[in-house]
Amino acid sequence: MSALSFGASMMFVRLGVVNDAPLTLMIASTIATRYSAIRRQSPIGDDTSIEPQIMDHLTQQAKVLPQIAKTIAFKLISDNAWNLYTDVMKEIKVGNFNNLPELHAITCGLKAILTSDVVKGVEILRLACGGHGYADYSNMPSLYCNNVSMS
Repeated sequence: MSALSFGASMMFVRLGVVNDAPLTLMIASTIATRYSAIRRQSPIGDDTSIEPQIMDHLTQQAKVLPQIAKTIAFKLISDNAWNLYTDVMKEIKVGNFNNLPELHAITCGLKAILTSDVVKGVEILRLACGGHGYADYSNMPSLYCNNVSMS
């Protein structure tokens, strides 16, 4: 296998990881958001007639909402990287290798940054689900364990 072929396949694998990262955070964000909308606890003010959803607490919003925003940003970034990859592969077919080093740098950097941030985000969201986040049925432990090895 030529170095060029090997490098292109490695970039393709890295891009696969980069494309999966936002989906992982999306799943974890969905789980935490649904949990936060259903779970009721700790009245905020003097009104004790009904416990509010935990999403009404500012501390819960500070945990969940930034992860949703990161999911959107990471998805846009990964789509852009994929478009760059397809453009560079077309250029390579006609003998133009000028953008290959840039693609290599981008895929390496994105894989490192996105996987690390996603694992941290999943952990924040898992903890935001309280004791339920530790339970296997929440899927949070699996999301964390399956992605921590890639970061």
